[in-house]
Amino acid sequence: MDKDVTIKDLEAMGKDFLDLLPDGWSRHILFESSKLSEESGEVAECINKGKWCGFSSRNEKSVEDLGEELADVMLVVSLLANKAGIDLTEALYNKFHKKRDKIVEKYYK
Repeated sequence: MDKDVTIKDLEAMGKDFLDLLPDGWSRHILFESSKLSEESGEVAECINKGKWCGFSSRNEKSVEDLGEELADVMLVVSLLANKAGIDLTEALYNKFHKKRDKIVEKYYK
C-alpha cells in the first residue's frame, strides 16, 4: 500500500460514503449501530473459520478475509462518528491515554 490512512482520512471516507448514499445522512443512526453489530459478527466468523488461526476444522477464511471484515467495522465506526459529530482522532487519543494510564497504574506502580 502506498498511502498511510489516518483517522482523519477514515472520517473523510465515512463522510464521502454517507454523501454517496441517497439516504446516507437521513437514515437513523440505529441503522449504523446494527450494521456495526453485523460487521463485528463477521469478524468473529472469520476468526472462528480462519485457516490461519488453527481453531477451525473448516478452515474457510483467510487472513485477507479478516482484513476485509475489520475494514468494514472501521468504515461503519466512521459513519457512526460522522453522524454523531464525533472527532475520532480526539476520541481515540483520549481513550488510549486513559487505558494506558490504567495499565501503568495497575501493573507498574
